[in-house]
Amino acid sequence: MPRIAEKVGLTVAQIESFTDDEFNEMVTGAQTAREFWADFHRHFGTAVREDLLSTLFQPVNDERVERLISELKAAGQRVVCGTNTIEAHYRYHVEHGDYEPFDKVYASHLLGLAKPAPSFFRHILEEEG
Repeated sequence: MPRIAEKVGLTVAQIESFTDDEFNEMVTGAQTAREFWADFHRHFGTAVREDLLSTLFQPVNDERVERLISELKAAGQRVVCGTNTIEAHYRYHVEHGDYEPFDKVYASHLLGLAKPAPSFFRHILEEEG
């Protein structure tokens, strides 16, 4: 968020006050990035010509979690991922193989459900039996 704020000339607090509802809509797949940035422009009067949520996204994997997943799988456990994400971030992780250690990924933007809603967890539990 600080990098986006710097790029568009606003404070993090200003952006966060706008993005709460808007970002939640992207996380559940109800809004596209293009729609998000169009709403952003209408709200702030700042035209954003690229999807900054995508171009400035630089995730870092947690080696401890990766090790834990490997240990669980080596012990014969099924390991799934339940993630709140948006389409661009999901695509990034798929392209970089970040989801490969998991037996299945449940992504909020594809499910139309997001954490911490109990329905998100119920859906995964039902799917996994």
